[in-house]
Amino acid sequence: MKDEAGAVVGRDELKQNVLRDWSIIPRTLAIQTTVDSVEVHGSEATVYTSQRWERLMLERDEKTIDTVLTTQKHREIWRLISQGWMNYDVQELGGGIWVNGKPYNP
Repeated sequence: MKDEAGAVVGRDELKQNVLRDWSIIPRTLAIQTTVDSVEVHGSEATVYTSQRWERLMLERDEKTIDTVLTTQKHREIWRLISQGWMNYDVQELGGGIWVNGKPYNP
C-alpha cells in the first residue's frame, strides 16, 4: 500500500499502524465504501473508490471523546489469480477530516 506521501507501507507496518490507530477508537458510527469506477484490462483491474468513516475517538487525555469524520479516495490495483481477484496496490488520493463537525487541517 502507498500512503498519501507515496511511501510504500508493508504488511507488518500496516498491521502495527492499524492496531495503534484502532486502540483510540471506542466505536465506529458509520463506514461506507463506494466503488466509483472499474477499468478491467485482461487479468488486471484499476478500481477507484470513495470512503466515508465516522467514528468516536479518544483524545490524548484518554477521556475526552470526539466525533471524527474522514473521507478518502483510493486507486486500487486488483489482479486475477487462480483463487480469484486479489488486491495488490492501494494508493490514497486525498480526502478531508472533520472533528466535531468542524474541518480539521493537520
